[in-house]
Amino acid sequence: VALPSVFIRPGPAGRNQREELEDIIHIRRRIIGPIMLVLGFIGIMIGAWLYTSLKSWKLDYISLPAHSARRILETSLEREANTMRDQIEHLVASVPSPATTFSQDRATLQNILAPHLQKMESRWGIQYFHIIGADRRVHLRVHDPERHGDLIDRPTMRKAVRTGADVWGTDVGPLGALTFRYIRVIRDEQSVAGYWE
Repeated sequence: VALPSVFIRPGPAGRNQREELEDIIHIRRRIIGPIMLVLGFIGIMIGAWLYTSLKSWKLDYISLPAHSARRILETSLEREANTMRDQIEHLVASVPSPATTFSQDRATLQNILAPHLQKMESRWGIQYFHIIGADRRVHLRVHDPERHGDLIDRPTMRKAVRTGADVWGTDVGPLGALTFRYIRVIRDEQSVAGYWE
């Protein structure tokens, strides 16, 4: 490093400031170089540790809310299933012979069940109620009595047919809406008479 002669003054023992500064700069270079290498190495090691730690933390951080959301959804769906099950049990108890509903006149059945659906909708938001025969064909849509006779081929219905037990779950409806459904298997003395959904 060259210093202008203006700043150079003689120092003790015949050395001028220029020589002293050059010695200091030389010492700094010999010390600072290795220190910088060591600090750089330490920085790289800390960076690598942070990268691996943050990478695993990020995966944990992302998966933790996903597990929590899944638990919340499952709990909510179970609560809804219990509400729907209770309502269907109440309906089964209020209809004289549930197994005969699949052969009853639609208008008569509509008059019996429509008030129950209105009550369920106002209290619990249950909007649909289907009476479905053992052949999976709709005998009556209480919410839309003009539409009947179509085949129900949703996953929840197939599971109820396959297992012969009550089933609940979500299905995508014909209009693309995700709908929560509860299906009660209605039996006569010998076999499955149909389904209430």
